[in-house]
Amino acid sequence: MKLKTLRARFAFWSAGLFLLVLAVFGAYVYESMARGLSAAVDESLALNASQIIASLNIEEDQIVPAEDFIEDPENADLRARGFMARLISPQGQIIQEFGPYRALPVTLVTTPVFNTLTDPASQTSVRVYTAPVEDNGQLVAILQVARSLDDV
Repeated sequence: MKLKTLRARFAFWSAGLFLLVLAVFGAYVYESMARGLSAAVDESLALNASQIIASLNIEEDQIVPAEDFIEDPENADLRARGFMARLISPQGQIIQEFGPYRALPVTLVTTPVFNTLTDPASQTSVRVYTAPVEDNGQLVAILQVARSLDDV
């Protein structure tokens, strides 16, 4: 099909330019929403981790395991919202944990780190925040908090 008239050429180029602008705008909106949602998940994980760390009992550079770690009202709320939390000794032994993603690998860190992993048990994409728990500058435990990315 040849575009012989100026009107036809103008309509074709206008439609093409409009389509290009819409595609670029759609990609921008998609990327900004993805970044915003990822940042919200990361903030949520970091906030919940800091609340758990603040509630821990540490005596003589040792974590004192709480008898009601799972039943603690704050932790019960996290568990109900689909979060997983796990306390790990500096040697890599699990001290306490709750939540659905217990098959995730144990990660030992000295600085806070975010990772996106696949849960081996459910094949779900999971965002994990791992942070050291320190007392008087000494590493006493490591906390992992995880949440599914399915709703993101």
